[in-house]
Amino acid sequence: MTLLQKVLDEFRRAGGDLRMEELSRQTGIQPGALQGILVFCVQKGLLIAEASSNEGPCSACSTVSACNGGCALTSRAAIAYRLPKEVDEEKRSSRPVNSR
Repeated sequence: MTLLQKVLDEFRRAGGDLRMEELSRQTGIQPGALQGILVFCVQKGLLIAEASSNEGPCSACSTVSACNGGCALTSRAAIAYRLPKEVDEEKRSSRPVNSR
């Protein structure tokens, strides 16, 4: 199993938002390596990154819905990642294909 598969499987298992620290603990992948995987997944549309508007500097920011935690005030710890709904639904409804 590749690290990418391990990360995506953990999101499927969790069924909701995960932050990098929690994902690192659950997968055993170091945060530095995990950050690259998460950036790749967001760029490819496999995950969605959302700034947490309930804590830290994002709670008072008027542009939090548009920035995805990309401003200088936000740490990566304040970003939650999740599967897009269409990816999650597709994976749940897909059935294994017999290769024979």
